Amino acid sequence: MGYSAKNWELFERCLRELILSNDVIKFEESQHGRKFIVEGFTISPTGKNVHLVTVWIILKEEFAPRFVTAYPRGGF
Repeated sequence: MGYSAKNWELFERCLRELILSNDVIKFEESQHGRKFIVEGFTISPTGKNVHLVTVWIILKEEFAPRFVTAYPRGGF
């Protein structure tokens, strides 16, 4: 998609914008805490409109979400 270790700040900004402008679509309780899935569209550095799925968790005894992973829905 055009992200790399050299432009990680761009990817972070993309993720922040995505989660602030989209709703949680799935919520699960697990042995580790509460997991949330947020999906949305973003423009990648290569100029493609990408549907990203992001996964976040709030660990037990914590209050702030942690980023787990992100992947494109439907591939590249």
